[in-house]
Amino acid sequence: MADDLETLLNQGIQAARSGDKATARRLIEQVLEQNDRIERAWLALASVVDTARERRLCLENVLEINPNNDRARQLLEQLGPAEAGSTAASSVRSVATTSANKSAAPARPAAPAQPAAQSPSARNFTPPVIPPKTPAGRSASSGTRDAWRGQRNQRGFRLSIPFITIAIISVLAIVGGLTLLLPGGGAATATPSTRTATLSEAQIIGTQFPFGTPTVTVPGFIVTDISTLAVNIAPTWTFTAPPKASSTPRPKPTLPAITDYVLAYIGERDGRPSGSIYVASGDGSDEKQIVVSGNDPVWSPDGSQLAYIGVTNGSPALLVVNADGSDPQLLVQMGSSSLSGPAWSPNGDRVAFASNLEGNYEIYVVPATGGDPQRLTVNAGDDLSPTWSPDGATLVYASDVTGRKALQIVALTLATGQIRQLTESQGQNTDPSYSPDGKSILFTSTRGRFGDIYIMRADGSDERLLTVDDGNAENRQPAWSSDGNYVVFTSNRNGGVLNLFIMTPDGKNVRQITNQAGASYRGRFRPNGF
Repeated sequence: MADDLETLLNQGIQAARSGDKATARRLIEQVLEQNDRIERAWLALASVVDTARERRLCLENVLEINPNNDRARQLLEQLGPAEAGSTAASSVRSVATTSANKSAAPARPAAPAQPAAQSPSARNFTPPVIPPKTPAGRSASSGTRDAWRGQRNQRGFRLSIPFITIAIISVLAIVGGLTLLLPGGGAATATPSTRTATLSEAQIIGTQFPFGTPTVTVPGFIVTDISTLAVNIAPTWTFTAPPKASSTPRPKPTLPAITDYVLAYIGERDGRPSGSIYVASGDGSDEKQIVVSGNDPVWSPDGSQLAYIGVTNGSPALLVVNADGSDPQLLVQMGSSSLSGPAWSPNGDRVAFASNLEGNYEIYVVPATGGDPQRLTVNAGDDLSPTWSPDGATLVYASDVTGRKALQIVALTLATGQIRQLTESQGQNTDPSYSPDGKSILFTSTRGRFGDIYIMRADGSDERLLTVDDGNAENRQPAWSSDGNYVVFTSNRNGGVLNLFIMTPDGKNVRQITNQAGASYRGRFRPNGF
């Protein structure tokens, strides 16, 4: 039964990815009819329902099953506050099932192949995070499912009794006001009168009365008018509406054209087991191979060179090549030890990288012209993926601070040697990338079981998920454009093959860039590419 539900759910998710929302919804609801404690099913259903009300219910169900699901929490925040009078989640939310038949999570996609001499160990991928156990003693009921079906069919705008009352009173007030304003052939003198009404106190305060202000003795009820005021209206008076304020919205800044950018990345083409370095226009066109075999390309600050990890004389090496692939130069080689993640300093005089020369990976730095490497970190666990702050004062990297193969993002102040831990979450936190203004850091995290792109302030605060609505895809290796307008990242969200995508730093305007038969990954924007 569990295998059947898993198959049915995967068919629904595939239908959603292909754009067939009707089929996806039908298949996923069939799964939930049999087991409404499947977190993935509610999350997938949220992407194909028709209304915000249904979407909110699905996401609240996810959080009931797993309160630590960041993806569902982020989507709820994007929906905004619930509508007044909406059905309480507790009255229609699916409840837990005591069955131990839980659907297995889909297998994680394979990591991109790397050159054999510098292939990293399994530390680059994360064992799945175990979700919270289902509370005992709770089971699904037909009443819960009936409530879900009933609420998902609710549509339209409902007029409440208070709304109708206020509307009638407003119409009467307008008619009365127009009657008073009709020409009377000269100066008109109002006659004292006594009136009763049932306006609320808030309506009284916001109303202008032509015969004076009423007194209120019991909140919400008018007892009597007070005084009589003369109303003088010229016989030829005509009403002139006040000019309307301009409602023209402020123009939004126009994003630069994607074709104005240049990307370098790894591409696996023609069935080759290892990658080559390619450059292409920002939209993926005009792809050109510039290095036959290499990994981890990164542009120099002026965009004139690329540093990358290659193989020289059978051993891993850090090399530099011109932007067109000409004149490769060896920067450093450390015996047979692996090298990874090069990063140029902001002024282009040094290159940081990681090496397992001492057994575990540590961060080193070498002059951009070559020379002896200097070790920067000493840690019992691995230190990987360095990135420089724009002012060159700080180096941020992924570090196994506990020695338990769980990477967190840390910041090293180079002048003092002080290390600050910026993230503290389940899963692996890797691939940090400083924003050009130094205010934000992008990174990859598997805290939600699958790889996702997050953004946080440079001090580690205000973490936010960017890759939402991706169908549980793997999203990794984020990098900024030098103007801060775009983020490039690697994802298998479209067909399972790793490809390059771009988005704006708020997680919107997602667009696929590469679409080759082989994988494309680890993209980097050229600094002067636009």
